[in-house]
This record gives sequence, C-alpha cells and structure tokens, in this order.
Amino acid sequence: MEQTNDLLTTLEDLMVREFRGFQQLLSLTKEERSALSEADTDNLIVLVEEKESVLDELGKINDARRMTTDQLAQSTGLPPEEARISGILPKIENAIAERLRRLQEGTLTIAQEIRALTSGNLALASTGMDQTGALQGFLVGLAQSNQDYRPNIRPEGEGPVVLEIDQQA
Repeated sequence: MEQTNDLLTTLEDLMVREFRGFQQLLSLTKEERSALSEADTDNLIVLVEEKESVLDELGKINDARRMTTDQLAQSTGLPPEEARISGILPKIENAIAERLRRLQEGTLTIAQEIRALTSGNLALASTGMDQTGALQGFLVGLAQSNQDYRPNIRPEGEGPVVLEIDQQA
C-alpha cells in the first residue's frame, strides 16, 4: 500500500507538470498566432525553438507518467492492457482519484485548444507562404520581362496618346 501511495504521489506530480507544460505550450501557441498575424519572423523563430523545448519536456514527462501508470496498474492488480489512468482511477481512493481526474480533464481541454490554435496557425502560415510565393513569382517575372515599366510619353509633334487595352489598367 505504501508503494501505491508513493506511485500515486509521483503520478499526481507528473500530471501537474504535464498540465503546466500544456499551459505553457498554449501560451506559446497564442504568441505564435500573433507573430504570424504580424509577419514577425524573428519572433516566430524564437517561439518555435521554445515550443520544441516544451514539447521535448512534455515527451519526457509523458514517458515517466506512462512508466508510473504501468507500475500503478501492477500494484493494483490491473492487467497490462488496462494500464491507463482511466483504468486505475476506479481502484484508488476517491480524493486522489478526483484530483487526478480533474488534472486529466484540464490537460485534455488545453490540448484541444492547442490543436485548434495550431490548425489556425497552420492556415495563417500557409497563407503567408502562398503570398510570399506569389510576390516572389511576380518580382521574378518583372525582372525577367523584356518590357519594363515606362510612362507613356509622346514625342513632340505627335498627336494624342492612344492607350491600348493592356495599357489602360
């Protein structure tokens, strides 16, 4: 029983760290949205590096949580295929189970919000890349064009300038 309590304390600590990591990731994703909207590439580079660091840390926490969950499943007599938090919660005391359930729900809620923001950020980044590509193509086309921009100036002594259809725009 003492080992189970230690494992529950460890699991709760890991879940709190995971929750805080997801909160940090949510904040960075919101900042990323702002930087994308403002086309602030310098800030985007910094934010992407910070997000990678947070994701690495979340990966380590997830691995530790999974190992702790497996150990808890063994100590409570659950088969390995049921070694999930949702399988363990009914086997432990209500106060601890309720705290773990709330942490899990909070983490899942934040994860859903991150997914939605990330999808929007992807759309913003894609639009920005499309605009950049179109502008680049336009500028390359101008540079390679035989015709360059010149104002319509009529030589002296000639009649009025008659604009063709493609020159009127």
